[in-house]
Amino acid sequence: MDPTWERRLEEFRRFGETSPIRTDLDDLLVDRMARVQRLLSAHTASVFLVDPEGRELVARASLGLEGEVARGLSIALGEGVEGRIAGSPGPVRLPDLEASGVPGATGRERRVRSLLGAPMRVAGRTVGVLHVGSVARREWSDADAWLIQLAAGRIAGEVEHARLHEAARSTLRQVSAAAERHRELVEGLDHTLVWEAEGPSLRVTYVSGRAVDLLGIPIEAWFEAEGLVGRVHPEDRARFEETVRECAEAGSDRHVDHRFVADAGSWRWFHTGIRCAASDGDGPRVRGISVDVTALKAAEESLRQSEDRFRRLVSWVEPYAIFGVDVEERISSWNTGVQRLFGYGEAEIVGMSFGKLYPEDAARRGVPAQDLARAREAGSHEAEGPRLRGDGTTFLARCVITALRGEDRELLGYSTVVQDVTADRRREERQRFLAQVTAEFVSTADAEEILPRLVEGAVPVLGDLCAAELSDGVGPGRIAVAHADPEVAEALRSAWGVRPPGPGPASAPAVLRAGAPALYEAAPEDLLAPPAPGGGAPSAARDLRPLSALVVPLAAHGRALGTLLVATTAASGRHLDEGDLAFAREVAGRAALALDNARLHREAEEANRRKDEFMAFLAHELRNPLGSISLALHVLDQLCGPDPRVVRHREIIGRQVRSLSRLVEDLLDVARITQGKMVLHRSRADLRDIVDHVLATHRPRAESRRQSLGARVGAEELAVDGDPVRLEQIAGNLVENAIKYTPEGGSVRVEARREGDEVVLRVADDGTGISADLLPRVFDIYSQARSGGTSRAGEGGLGLGLALVKRLAEMHGGRVAARSEGPGRGSEFEVRLPAAPPASRGD
Repeated sequence: MDPTWERRLEEFRRFGETSPIRTDLDDLLVDRMARVQRLLSAHTASVFLVDPEGRELVARASLGLEGEVARGLSIALGEGVEGRIAGSPGPVRLPDLEASGVPGATGRERRVRSLLGAPMRVAGRTVGVLHVGSVARREWSDADAWLIQLAAGRIAGEVEHARLHEAARSTLRQVSAAAERHRELVEGLDHTLVWEAEGPSLRVTYVSGRAVDLLGIPIEAWFEAEGLVGRVHPEDRARFEETVRECAEAGSDRHVDHRFVADAGSWRWFHTGIRCAASDGDGPRVRGISVDVTALKAAEESLRQSEDRFRRLVSWVEPYAIFGVDVEERISSWNTGVQRLFGYGEAEIVGMSFGKLYPEDAARRGVPAQDLARAREAGSHEAEGPRLRGDGTTFLARCVITALRGEDRELLGYSTVVQDVTADRRREERQRFLAQVTAEFVSTADAEEILPRLVEGAVPVLGDLCAAELSDGVGPGRIAVAHADPEVAEALRSAWGVRPPGPGPASAPAVLRAGAPALYEAAPEDLLAPPAPGGGAPSAARDLRPLSALVVPLAAHGRALGTLLVATTAASGRHLDEGDLAFAREVAGRAALALDNARLHREAEEANRRKDEFMAFLAHELRNPLGSISLALHVLDQLCGPDPRVVRHREIIGRQVRSLSRLVEDLLDVARITQGKMVLHRSRADLRDIVDHVLATHRPRAESRRQSLGARVGAEELAVDGDPVRLEQIAGNLVENAIKYTPEGGSVRVEARREGDEVVLRVADDGTGISADLLPRVFDIYSQARSGGTSRAGEGGLGLGLALVKRLAEMHGGRVAARSEGPGRGSEFEVRLPAAPPASRGD
């Protein structure tokens, strides 16, 4: 064989010495150009690659004379020497460029006289052009043509491999970044161990680096003969092996809780998901993800360990659809999550337009293109919105779109990660709705407001249509209906009358009788028909096409108050299930409690009103006999002599008559205030005069009990714009109350002073005091809030005095307060009233 030919063949064999997968594309091409130039004894060598759009040939690598001229040069595909070579089925020999007549022969501009070129093709697709040149005219041999064609094919394959590897690495980096962002969003995904084992003993063939962090076991120790089972806690091995066996037999994933023994002899609990692959011979191949139950983490470590295992693990991530989109906005790759979420098989989805995953209105508005454009501009784009399944239904999705670029920043395509968040958003929406209606129900005491709030808030959280009705006991004949279209809601309410319909055993009367809810996952056609025989659905609702329905009772404390009807229609495509039924029962239960509370509140108000009327009537009726007793007592004073026994009994009768009279007056005052009939006769009153008069009135009683009754009153005028009689009643009730609850020998102190814009009256004693639990109710009507007894039997009263103090003070624009350190520690009562403005000189 010709030595020169042997040398050239040996030179060609060395093309494979450098791995295209591990070499930068530009460095690889420079190496190949040098080899081709030497192989063909040429003065120049160049490679032109077809751009991603397939419209131009761009110089990617050049050596020799062309290296100075051709760098960055682009030529339209089909033009010039390079275009002719690209369109040729084989090598192109141009011994003399000047005589070739090829338009735009760029070689002449580079001082190249002769060219030899060949198209670079991969799988019938032209990816570029390789050519060499000589500065002199040269007749290229068949061997030259054969070698350059072989070199062009080899370089084309290496370019394609390098590009694919570059795109794959970029894709993996972007997907890893998306996975990292997702990891930060998901709580508890931490401490995760990924492993692979095979054979009966489950010999470990792969384990992630977290094994060292989690259990302190070196990676090489996992590959010892004892296998994976040897790392499982002895008490859990039988259960672990049984789970693996079930997984292999059933061909489906299994989960098991168990312990891994750490290097130091300790152990940690893990929740492991197991998947069995095809057997390699003597036993199943098992892959697993083991997550420390104290901090769950996604299988991130396997993504960083190897590209192959990452792709397998991605297909396991059930909640996510991960797919690629090329620069022409067509889906180029997919995982099993795409089929689960969107309902498309691989043959259907690969090559499909990215926009077909969006609802028609969004696609029409250009949303898919806008999302991709944002990803191109920012590197990645996160969005949340509806997506379209293959069967025409929609779901709410959270999408992360990442632009994939090569090292030269050339756009290679997009990676898209989609998660169905419909259930999460529905759950959040329902929690907000439940909190909202609960707060509204608590603050609403009117049953008339509860039903409209219930049904209006339930659309669309519960369904597309909601109706509630009240049966006897709360308000017979009341109904509320809600729909997104108010006209439809009003038409249904008018057609139904006082009771919504219900299919068969799901009708409102049937649900009330049974006391149990009814669920129709497929609603009957006559769902919206009125309950009257022969009635049809109202015209405004005929096109609703109900899909599913449920009816739940509104029941509280074992008492049925009405029913709640929820339905979904073709507008949303939703189908109600047991989860919806459980949530509807929770909402109905809270609404029923609110309705029952409204009833109890109304009954309590009515009872309180009747009680007030009775007490006012009683007080009026008691005045007549008390007047007669007082008159008879006065006659006895005139007729009876000074017999001590008679005098003592007359005094007892007189004291009790005065107590009864005060009690009757207090009852009448309470009734007047409650009924809004109390009228204040206001004038300018000085609190000093009022305090002096009250002390003079009550001093004899205090002295009879050997109590100290003192006062400290400011020297300045303590003017109040108020009713002097009622102001004296306030001060008198406080002093009388203090004397009553202070034992003999105790003290009562009265203070009146000006503080800012207020006049303050304080009455303090060292009597029985008030316990902490009774202190907040001390001003309530009919409340006996004093701790301990009184100093004398029969002086307790009905708890009207302090209630009158509070209400009279509030009628004067003031406020009251009570303080006590506890039983036996005395108490202090304070009244603050707005001070009257200074009197003018003319007053």
